[in-house]
Amino acid sequence: MLESNSDNEYLLALHLLDKVFDAAASDKALCLQRLSKTVSQLDWKNYSGVVGLIMKGATIQSGYELTLLLLLKCLEVIDEPAMGPCSLIPLLITSSMPLLLLNFEVPTPLCLSITRKLTEFLSERITETEEQSLDNPLSHLSSMMYKYAERCFPRDRFQWAKCVFKYMYDGLAPDHTQLFVLLAEVSNFS
Repeated sequence: MLESNSDNEYLLALHLLDKVFDAAASDKALCLQRLSKTVSQLDWKNYSGVVGLIMKGATIQSGYELTLLLLLKCLEVIDEPAMGPCSLIPLLITSSMPLLLLNFEVPTPLCLSITRKLTEFLSERITETEEQSLDNPLSHLSSMMYKYAERCFPRDRFQWAKCVFKYMYDGLAPDHTQLFVLLAEVSNFS
């Protein structure tokens, strides 16, 4: 259903996936390992991973916020092969940017959740890789997310977005074309 061309079927699949993630709770990694095994047994050649299947929802207005919530839930199991080859962090940042900018002055609970979880995730990654230098772009990106969540960034939202994208590109080296197309599609319905 996540590959359906019907928006209603696709949105139903997103809601079901949300319930599966909630039900799996601490067993998410095990469930994804079983999914990987099943995908390989089915010889599913064009499987784009869970993240790839979820991302379509960012381009559907009624599925946008649910898509962002699902992507946040994927952070916990980002390293599982079933998540797919997509770069989750750049996709999450880029797809959430219109919402974050729109609510820059008075962030919604979803905006705060996105920035806080990204701050926590990036801080953990920096600690794991032990690259805690003052010039680490991931450290700067984490700081920008923290400043958004705490509403302590001294400049306007456009300067904040400029810094976020610069540090994201420097630290994560994402596929620029993929992110530009995604941002254009997400901004199209805003």
